Amino acid sequence: MGTSAACSRLSLTLESASAQQRIQAARHTFAHLLPPDRVIVHFIDSQVAFAWVAKGYASQLHVADIVNQLHLDHLHRQVWFEWLDSDANIADIPSRGDPEDPALAGDYAILRELGATRITAKLPPIPPSYYAAAATP
Repeated sequence: MGTSAACSRLSLTLESASAQQRIQAARHTFAHLLPPDRVIVHFIDSQVAFAWVAKGYASQLHVADIVNQLHLDHLHRQVWFEWLDSDANIADIPSRGDPEDPALAGDYAILRELGATRITAKLPPIPPSYYAAAATP
C-alpha cells in the first residue's frame, strides 16, 4: 500500500479518535502556558459534556476515556468547569467561518479586542503503531 493510501487511512483512524487527539494537541500546544499554580477554567457549551466532566463519569467507554484523561491531566491543579450558551462561546468563533466574511465581522472583532492570536496546534508524536494500523488492508 502506498504512502498516500496509508495517510488517507491514518486520517480516518485519527478522525475516529478526534476528541482524544484534540486533548493531546491542546496539551502539547499550550503546556508552556499552564504552570502548575495557574487556575484552569474550562468553558463548555454542551450540557451533556458539562455533566460528564462535572461528575467525572460517562457510561460510554470512548467518552469515559476522554473524561478520565481530562481529569488525570489536572490532578494537581485548581480546575473549574463552567457551562455557557453556544452563542456566548468565543472559542467557537474560528469554527464559524472565514474571518473575512462580513457576516462574522463582529464575532472576530471581539477576538481582536481580547488580543487573541491564531496558534497552530502541535500534535504529539504519532507512534509507529498508528502507521502500521493504517497500512493494514
